[in-house]
Order: sequence, then C-alpha cells, then structure tokens
Amino acid sequence: MSVTDQYVANDVIYRTLENGAADAAYPALFTTMYTSQQIIDTLNRVQQEFLLETGLIITRTTIVGQVGKSKYALPADSIRPRRLTWNDASDLLTRILTQDDTWDLDTGGIGTTGSVTWVADRDIPIVWWETTLPQQQVAIAFTPSNDGTIGLQYVALATTLTGTGTSLTVPDDFTPYILWGTLAEMFANDGPALDPVRATYCRQRFDEGIELVRLILGG
Repeated sequence: MSVTDQYVANDVIYRTLENGAADAAYPALFTTMYTSQQIIDTLNRVQQEFLLETGLIITRTTIVGQVGKSKYALPADSIRPRRLTWNDASDLLTRILTQDDTWDLDTGGIGTTGSVTWVADRDIPIVWWETTLPQQQVAIAFTPSNDGTIGLQYVALATTLTGTGTSLTVPDDFTPYILWGTLAEMFANDGPALDPVRATYCRQRFDEGIELVRLILGG
C-alpha cells in the first residue's frame, strides 16, 4: 500500500474547491466550511467501513482451545470475526464452525437439543457465536470435550490516519473508493456544506467499490 492519507486528503480539498486550484496541500483550507481534522476523521471512518463491509484484508491467528471452556477473548485489534475453525486434539481434524446465535441454539438449531442445556453440553464444537457476549469475546458450541486449537480469521483495526503521510490500509487499486466515501459523508453534513445530490452520487460510487470487492472475492 503506497497511497497516503495526505494524498487522499489533498484530493478531497481539491474536489470540494477548498484550495482554489489544483495544488491542494493538506491541511491548508480556504474557508471554514470544512476543517482539516474533519477530513482526516472522515477518512478513518470510511476506510474502516470499507474494510468491514468487504473483508478485503483478513488477519489470521490461533487461540488455544481448552476442554470445558466455551468463551474466549479476541485479539485486541479485532473488530469483526469472519471465520472460525476447530482443530480437535483427539483426531487432529480441522472443522469449519458455522456462525449462529443463542436464540437459534436455544430452540434447537445446528444440532442442539432445543434447550438451554446446550451451554453445558460437551462435544466437538460445531458453531461459534457472539450474541449476548461482551465486546472482544467469542464463544463456541458445543463446549469442547477435548483440548484443541481455534483458527480465527478477523477484520483488524486499520492503521490510524493522521494526515502526515500514513499509508492507507486499503490496497492502492481501491483507494479511490475511500475518496468517494469521504466526499459522500462530507457532502451529507448538515449546514452550509450540505449537498444531497453530490452526496448521493459519491455514496453510489463508494457502494460500487464495496460490491466490486465482493465480486472479486467471490461473494
């Protein structure tokens, strides 16, 4: 990734006509309609949304699974689990866990008994869930009857952009969509900056980028 936050911020300034010419230089603005901090804050939000919605960048790690333990802490930089697997020490097979929720498990979904006793039942895990749990936690069901290893793929927090030349976490080919998403938010702000027509157009371009990534990734 070689495109920097300063490069995108300069493009935002130019396209909002805040510099009066094509030589925008963040953080210099010609009016008080926008602020330099607003541009960077919006860039950070949009980049994170793009990564969350697309799963374009996935981080892999493992968690030690323990017999009798169903709940586990997620990495500090995890903002959304995408895929969990279970490798049971008894047979060394790797199983892909299906995402579920506690309501479905309580009512007999995914092989459970339709009773809250599934929480205490021990067997080889078949699902993972996060409903009703605190942040940064994930749980598996059934509760493991053996030790094992949880394979985790998750969306991590993107690098914080500061406007000082930090590289975006999004690959270069998709950084134009971060620009469109940033402009969409800025044009949708209440007050003198409100421009619904341009906000709608820019949002469509941003959403187009999300769908493009999903098609490329096969989903």
